Amino acid sequence: MNLKIIDKEISLLYNSITEFSNSIKFEAFDEFILDVNITEDKFKQLNYSGIYLLEIKNNFVHIEFSEWINDFESIWLGKERCFDKCFTPNLKKKRINFHKELNEWIPLYIGKSKNIKSRLGEHFFKKLNQTTFSLKLLERKNLHNNIFRLSTIKIDVVNYNIIMPIIENEFRNKLNPILGRQ
Repeated sequence: MNLKIIDKEISLLYNSITEFSNSIKFEAFDEFILDVNITEDKFKQLNYSGIYLLEIKNNFVHIEFSEWINDFESIWLGKERCFDKCFTPNLKKKRINFHKELNEWIPLYIGKSKNIKSRLGEHFFKKLNQTTFSLKLLERKNLHNNIFRLSTIKIDVVNYNIIMPIIENEFRNKLNPILGRQ
């Protein structure tokens, strides 16, 4: 088979995957206050493959998104930047610039996983000194008492490593979460 033919077929499949991603929507799983009472049982129903979205509720202290993001940045980095360089995602200025209005929910992070339950466990329960790259939310006491929303899309496919990065990227480009590696 000719490589140009394979390339053309892959382009068609890529376009089909991006079209599919435009037809699916996140389903809200839960809204909750971040605090020490969260346990791994909270995510036990999410024992499936797919993508997830974590959002934080705007507390409406600020009028402009630019004010909110400045405040959030200092909270995210912590006093004396104590959370910086702890195998946690950074703020993404490029994606932040897409947010012009201060909405009720601000998209924080989008991820994919073959087991969403397990991955969320890392985002919530990992310690700062652990090298697994994750949000490490419960370690961030300065974020406790904020309201978060978790939404997911269940996607069970054999070719996960080919399909899921494309779908995740489509949602990342559409929602512009303010934290991430990419």
